[in-house]
Amino acid sequence: MPTAAVLSDLRSCAAILADADVRLAVEFLPYAPLPTLADAIDVCEAVGWQRCGATTSTSRPNRWTSVPATTPTPGPACALSAPG
Repeated sequence: MPTAAVLSDLRSCAAILADADVRLAVEFLPYAPLPTLADAIDVCEAVGWQRCGATTSTSRPNRWTSVPATTPTPGPACALSAPG
């Protein structure tokens, strides 16, 4: 989980984007600071689903194998995106 300072910065960025009717996208990658979908979900919950969503790239389908079967299911406000 990012530090409180990083989460504060993400919230500030998400607020700026929200003014333009845009949501912040958080991507998880096994070799990055957010290695799992669960980690991305935690960040999105901390920032707020109205302003933040989790994403991954379909060009890296093998990365989905890193998502454990116990990954929590996001709430109804969640919008997972898989850009091509």
